[in-house]
Amino acid sequence: MPNGGTHHCGYCRHLEKTTKRCQLRGIPILETHWTSCRNSDEPVDAPTGPLYAIVCEVRSAGAAYATIPYWGDARPELIQAPGTLDTYVLVSLPEKTLRFESVREYLEAMDREGMLPET
Repeated sequence: MPNGGTHHCGYCRHLEKTTKRCQLRGIPILETHWTSCRNSDEPVDAPTGPLYAIVCEVRSAGAAYATIPYWGDARPELIQAPGTLDTYVLVSLPEKTLRFESVREYLEAMDREGMLPET
């Protein structure tokens, strides 16, 4: 389970607990138990790679957890589609909102844009 371990921001040494701000990145982490990065609790002075959203995708009444990179500084959210249990990925950017029908489609779009981090 994503929040059953220690790999998320909620347990990270870089999270300022009262303000929920990442001291490495200088940004707020609103979903501390559903966000992670490669520096999770590592004694480093600078961040490596993007933030990752820990999400639960639902398809055909089955669910699976995934860890997917932020779209730049924007956290991807999984939203339940009206009239179904299935989810889709929504990214709210200052200039527009992006919608992807699946985590796979989201990752493919990131790859096309050259934004997919190396694993």
